[in-house]
Amino acid sequence: MINALGEKTEIVCIGSSHVFRGCDPDLFSRPTGNLALGGLNYVVAKPLLENALDRLPNLKLAIVELDPVMLHSDTVQLRRASLDYREFLEAGLTKGQLDLELTEYAGFAIQELLPHRRYPSLAPSDLRSAWHPNFTNGYMAVNDGIHFRDEKDGKCRAVVHAKNRFDSALTTNALLKIIEQLRQKNIPVAFVAYPKMDGYWENISEPQSRSFENAKGLIEDFAIPIWDLRSADFAETNFRDGDHLNAQGAEKFSLLLSRHAEQLLGQKTNEYR
Repeated sequence: MINALGEKTEIVCIGSSHVFRGCDPDLFSRPTGNLALGGLNYVVAKPLLENALDRLPNLKLAIVELDPVMLHSDTVQLRRASLDYREFLEAGLTKGQLDLELTEYAGFAIQELLPHRRYPSLAPSDLRSAWHPNFTNGYMAVNDGIHFRDEKDGKCRAVVHAKNRFDSALTTNALLKIIEQLRQKNIPVAFVAYPKMDGYWENISEPQSRSFENAKGLIEDFAIPIWDLRSADFAETNFRDGDHLNAQGAEKFSLLLSRHAEQLLGQKTNEYR
């Protein structure tokens, strides 16, 4: 969840598994850390960031993911159902402690017990990715209660995410509070939409499309930069599945994101002169 967040950190990247898998802090030109969790929404991101800010005295930029997952995912329920849940238990937490952390603090204390790892689960596809960093997932079997389906392409992943129906009014309100949180500490913020495979954005649900555009409009009302990289030049071989970059794609994307960050921070420096 966290990669080397501390006094030297100047950039923090916040978001879901798209950030965890697609953003490599080591490739940024400034000390950077990830605050990322699979299935993260803005409601859970808010206390995560709030707690982390106390440890980031030199933070100069927060880069927040803008995505339907962040607006509609039920983070707590997903964590309870995931393999990470078992990993947390194996790290020494009792089920009662874990439930408390997930519910009240979104696992903030848990992150102190586990090192940041690029591939956090024991799923076969993740193990293959760890062994072969540029692995492209040709078939990810997912049991939807009816049959197993291929989840490789963007359309299939969009269909999976269409089942995320967490209240976007709550997540949008939390997004606004995150902006307020950062502004109170005079920390610049930028939002970024991550690249996905062809077919993803065309097949997200209508409610997700509306909430995404609504959130995008609210962010623009604050004159906050949005780096819309959905159409950035990424080949199918840069993805491990329909909406996650593999190591090769993450390297390419991280360098691109770092350049955007440097450009924004350079503008901010000139404003203060």
